[in-house]
Amino acid sequence: MNTIKKLIIELEKQGVSFYLDNGKLKSKARQGAITPQIAAQVKQNKAALIEFLASEQQQNTQVRAKVTPRVASGIAPLSFAQQRLWFIDQLHKGSAQYNMPAAFDVSGMLDLTVVEAVLQTIIDRHEVLKTVYRDGEQGAEQLIRRDARFTLSYDDVRMCNEAQQQQAIATAMTQQLNQPFDLTRDVMIRAGYIQTADNEGVLLFNMHHIASDGWSMQVLIKEFVQLYQAYSQKQSNPLAPLAIQYADYAQWQRDYLSDAVLEQQLEYWQLQLADVPPVHSLPLDYSRPDIKQHQGAQVKSTLSKEVAQGLAALAKAEGLTPFMLLHGALSLLLSRHSNARDIVIGTPVANRMQAELEPLIGFFVNTLVLNVNTAQATLAEYLAHVKAVHLGAQSNQDVPFEQLVEQLNVPRSTAHTPLFQVMLTTRTDYGLTGEVEDSAWSLGGAQLSPRSDGSVVAKFDLDVNMALSEAGVELCWTYDTALFSEAHIDTLNRHLGTLLTTLTHSDSESLLTQAPGTLTLLSDTEQQALLVSPNQSEQNYDATLSIHQAFEQQAAAAPKATALVFQNQSISYAELNQQANQLAHYLLSEQHITPGTLIGVCSSRSVEMVVSILAILKAGGAYVPLDPNYPASRLSYMAVDAGLKQVIGYGSGLAVAQSLMSEQAGTAIDIAGLELDDYPLHNPALDEVSSDSLAYVIYTSGSTGQPKGVLTPHRAVQRLISTPHFMTLDSDTVFLHSANIAFDAATIELWGPLLNGGRCVLYPQDQLDIHALNTLIDSQAINSMWLTAGLFSEWSHHCDGRTSLRYVLAGGDIVHGADVMRVQQALPQAQVINGYGPTENTTFSCCYAIPTLHESQDIAIGTPLNGDQALVLSDDLSLVPYGSVGELCVGGDGLALGYLNQPELTAERFIDNPFYDSEVAGSSKRLYRTGDLVRYLADGNLAFVGRADDQIKIRGFRVELGEIAQQLSRQTQVDSALV
Repeated sequence: MNTIKKLIIELEKQGVSFYLDNGKLKSKARQGAITPQIAAQVKQNKAALIEFLASEQQQNTQVRAKVTPRVASGIAPLSFAQQRLWFIDQLHKGSAQYNMPAAFDVSGMLDLTVVEAVLQTIIDRHEVLKTVYRDGEQGAEQLIRRDARFTLSYDDVRMCNEAQQQQAIATAMTQQLNQPFDLTRDVMIRAGYIQTADNEGVLLFNMHHIASDGWSMQVLIKEFVQLYQAYSQKQSNPLAPLAIQYADYAQWQRDYLSDAVLEQQLEYWQLQLADVPPVHSLPLDYSRPDIKQHQGAQVKSTLSKEVAQGLAALAKAEGLTPFMLLHGALSLLLSRHSNARDIVIGTPVANRMQAELEPLIGFFVNTLVLNVNTAQATLAEYLAHVKAVHLGAQSNQDVPFEQLVEQLNVPRSTAHTPLFQVMLTTRTDYGLTGEVEDSAWSLGGAQLSPRSDGSVVAKFDLDVNMALSEAGVELCWTYDTALFSEAHIDTLNRHLGTLLTTLTHSDSESLLTQAPGTLTLLSDTEQQALLVSPNQSEQNYDATLSIHQAFEQQAAAAPKATALVFQNQSISYAELNQQANQLAHYLLSEQHITPGTLIGVCSSRSVEMVVSILAILKAGGAYVPLDPNYPASRLSYMAVDAGLKQVIGYGSGLAVAQSLMSEQAGTAIDIAGLELDDYPLHNPALDEVSSDSLAYVIYTSGSTGQPKGVLTPHRAVQRLISTPHFMTLDSDTVFLHSANIAFDAATIELWGPLLNGGRCVLYPQDQLDIHALNTLIDSQAINSMWLTAGLFSEWSHHCDGRTSLRYVLAGGDIVHGADVMRVQQALPQAQVINGYGPTENTTFSCCYAIPTLHESQDIAIGTPLNGDQALVLSDDLSLVPYGSVGELCVGGDGLALGYLNQPELTAERFIDNPFYDSEVAGSSKRLYRTGDLVRYLADGNLAFVGRADDQIKIRGFRVELGEIAQQLSRQTQVDSALV
């Protein structure tokens, strides 16, 4: 007796019984029956219990009532599958998309009179072939005609040359493929013969799917061969009479799938397919058309017989059919390439579980929707999960796919198929169903060989066929060419082959305990290519300099050059350096600033704001920008969190600074009221400050409802503005500073020009006005500027005539191709750049100098900055394949030190690089997990896909949805909030 069955019986004697609920193990027991010992037994044998119960459940559902002849009548209801095709045909007023053509080369003498007689016999034998369809009083119905005469079409092209013959054959095959059937009057099979020589020709068949399926085509050919062999020898029909007809099955299906049976099985599917995505997440190479095109191509490959044998052995050891194992492998592949855990794949089933259905021609095939979750702890657990999904689907396979779509209220789309877009088919010598087609059929004096016109129809986005036999594993990918490139499918095919090979080459015990997401997909060459980012080794800047030291070098090199312009005020490098030095000496002597002290700067854009920031750095401190327009509660939190004891205020920011410092018992420094003439003009000498020292703290949105401070060192700014790969920054640079002081885009606007000998032009108003912006660009000959994506979009409609511009950077949100095109057309001399990056990696992580666009398209985020490393990783920090979606993790000199006063969050977001290699230039010890989903494009640029968390961007500012909910909940009129 089976050990598990014995355990179940023993436990039932003790009052404990088990059952499955949606594939999960449930128990019923009297009070106190489940002792600690029994609980331990159940835990130890949980997987085996689930497998046994699922198998028992499957066997119980396999017993079905026999299909018997219905009461004699020429009218019958449609099967559920037929009903869908009838509806589609009526909707499109005749369609050829469900034609099932086949063509065969004929060598030898073919008796066309016999062919016609054979096909007439087959039509008379299978009533579904002489059935027509109509809408009756009770709904759609099929009418079986008593007589349906068949005529074989014939074309003689023996007198044509070979090229003309091939053209005639191609034309006939195309016509056969594209000519719709009239379901209200036609015989559901057509056939024709094109004679190319006395003993050669091409035999064409075409059936409509409403009367046929793949199995039926096998039945047709088998009966055609048997009947031809008999009739050509003047023998009688050798085929046994059919006990039932397809219409009998249609009536049986309507009766068998009563409300109770249908409801029970639908309940399973509703649970199994709850919340499945409407479309897969595989990255596409081309935008999905609004209407599916169905034009396909194929990629094929073969794996060795050793791999086939290894897969068969693994399947047997784990109690799976080979099909289950192949399905599990394909799902893992798609999961890794799409960064999705729930993988939905369709697979056809013959749906002929009663023996009496096997010899029939008709539309029986059903489609099972298999939804697996790849996020399992070990491969063993994953394979057990895959098996449970299969057994559950098989136990509930009576629900026609058409009914499933209807009952689940799946939204219909002309762009893709419902519920799933990836189909898996297979044949095997190891227990999978499906007949292996012979390469030729003997008709006595003639031979039939399958012929293909080379055209491939893509009914799905992907249709993967895996043929497992003793000779090896054959892989065939049929793909929609409107969605995927051949190179992309080649990659999928190669990675599937690697994965299947991995499943056979590893030690069984260690393999089964491995997390599924860590199984090898990539070759060593692919992995190395993914580990080394573009520009990673280009660290062509002095990473030892602090911000103020770099500025002091510029002031010494060109003291009279203009550093700042604000309204009518212009200040040179020497003047700016001296003013900052005097304020720095004041901070050191009067405020007793020590290295690392955080000092707030609360000011609108002004010369005084820049002097304050530079002075704080020269004094060894780090500045904390405070926007005077922020809510008082937010500013108060920031001041407390940063432990601010000094805030420099100017203009409208002075009163805010005074209010904050009165709360904190600190000092509000009125820079405009200070007498600094007696303080030294020379640069303060501070050995304690280095490029690794803290430069500033910028607060960004936090999920707790409070902002978090990002700690940015000096070297991060140096890495941003020193010889960037995306633009030129030098003494000719005239850069607009218009960003909010508390927004990290201000970093490149200020330090980009000032640390390269250029000029920084301060926008005078708090809010940008397009007209005023353009006026300032023209009057100051601004050649470089940064705008949020939203403002860039607005400005793109009014940018004509800005001839001074050379670099226009946009970012903070998705930059749209239509906006870029407008700017490029209006300002052909200007390079538009998409700048991407979180505050935690100092303004930009990647930049993309956008080439001239000729049509609106999605804009890439480009390549990492010089010296940076960018890795695209899965949830478990494995490398995702090139072109696949994963989380962008960035490293290098641009990284922040972490979050102020939040060690746990710092440890969560700033992680050790699992791929760090000290011998590789630019390999970063640490990485920041951006939470952004990206993928590599074919040209090597990164493309933004979406967020992996609950963050959004508002006017370039990163905002946590949790913070919005927290703020809403604090309102007295709001009980609770969900964003």
